[in-house]
Amino acid sequence: MQSIFNSSEFLKVLQTRVDRISDAEKNELRKAVNDTYDTYEGFLNSDRSFNTAIENGWVIKKGGEYILNPTDNISLRIQSLRMLCGFEREYTAALIGVTRQTYTKLEASGYEGGLNQAYIETLKDKSREKLYLLGENPKYADLWSFLVAPKETGETKVSKEKSDSLVNTFNDLINEESFLFNQFLEFLKIKDKDYLRKIIDKRKVGLKESDSTKFNYIYYADNQFSDVEVIKEQIKIIKNEINKTNKNMIELLLQSNYLSEKLFNIALPDGLYKKYLDSPDRHRDTVNDYLNDKNLDSSEIFDKRKEELFMYITYLLVQPDIDW
Repeated sequence: MQSIFNSSEFLKVLQTRVDRISDAEKNELRKAVNDTYDTYEGFLNSDRSFNTAIENGWVIKKGGEYILNPTDNISLRIQSLRMLCGFEREYTAALIGVTRQTYTKLEASGYEGGLNQAYIETLKDKSREKLYLLGENPKYADLWSFLVAPKETGETKVSKEKSDSLVNTFNDLINEESFLFNQFLEFLKIKDKDYLRKIIDKRKVGLKESDSTKFNYIYYADNQFSDVEVIKEQIKIIKNEINKTNKNMIELLLQSNYLSEKLFNIALPDGLYKKYLDSPDRHRDTVNDYLNDKNLDSSEIFDKRKEELFMYITYLLVQPDIDW
């Protein structure tokens, strides 16, 4: 039986740009990736199979992890996985901090020298996200750990100092004396600085507690970035992710506002919600009694939440389309 990786249909697909692959061609990629996953899952779910694979050299230990033997069509398996994820070479190169030319050599060699663990995790995270969006099985993202060995040395970790520096930078940006902060207040016509300060402080706590390693493939994994082409590709990734995040944020804020209003409305007798909107202070005590009976937040909290939601929505919607 002819190997999937030797078929003319499959080899033809590998010569096609990712954005021009037809459904039939994508199926060839899917068969190849599924073959790799079946191999991976077979070893994973059976100690006997796994031990046999080690004895026969089908999997080897490299960089402290067991990976598929590099002689087993490894570069073709990696390429088919990358293409099924919808990643062009340029994009993948930027994720791991190399030029397109260097990446082409890396992939052709099956990542012979291995890759920093931080980059492998990045490839898995971005692949899982893209596979989901494309309607493919996100489980395939785990194959990066099966196909690429982590480097035994030179691993890069994000230090606490670097994590703290994010918060320090944020502090500088929202300092009341800073031009940006005052410009922000003026832009949104906000008069109550203390109110905004409370919101910002709450966001700052979230930033400090967040996992700053999530984006270390661009900012932190290698402080020696000096290649213009790598940086250009990374800026392109950042721009796309900011735009996508802003769009998703607007949708989430609108959904949150809708649900908040819905909850508030159905908790009150017919007509009271509209009366409250027309004259909040006049009906506040009555409204709060109903909300309290249903163990809900007071109308004051509802008003503040609504104001905060609209502040963010307004800010995001009126932003010009700038080249981040």
